[in-house]
Amino acid sequence: VRLAPAIAAHWFAEALRLLPANAPAEQRIELLGARARALTAVGRFEDSHAALLDAVARVPAGSHELRARLALACARVESDLGRQDQARQRLATALESLPDQNTREAVALMLELAVNAVWRTRHEELHEAAERAVEAATRLGDTPLIASALAELALADSIMGAPEQAEANRSQAVALVDSLSD
Repeated sequence: VRLAPAIAAHWFAEALRLLPANAPAEQRIELLGARARALTAVGRFEDSHAALLDAVARVPAGSHELRARLALACARVESDLGRQDQARQRLATALESLPDQNTREAVALMLELAVNAVWRTRHEELHEAAERAVEAATRLGDTPLIASALAELALADSIMGAPEQAEANRSQAVALVDSLSD
């Protein structure tokens, strides 16, 4: 079982090698993403990053959501590699390039920008990104995303020295999670 991700990465590489050059870009991107996840699971972050960069380069024009999801994955691996500034730039660029800031992909990018700000000890950026995520998730009406964003905002408030607001946001996030069905 311990070797399963490494074996999977190998077979995804073989599938990519066998994929015809004229195969739809989406097929190659899907395989590259799967390979990147397997490589990340075994700690081969540089190889995972390379696979994700390859996937990002193949995204067809107009596939904004796919580009955003891949940028998010790539930024997470960049964070694993200690490249927090590069990850922040990738996330910010991906968010700015989305034509609609009120999508699940946009909120996911905002939440990751908040996490990235924690790593870079940029507390104001953390708070701003978390607030923005709460607003966008609320406009979407997506309860799990709202709860996630409120949890990030509670962390930001706590770090920024606003314990009462942190507790209010935490309580609201807990209530939302408790309201979800199993």
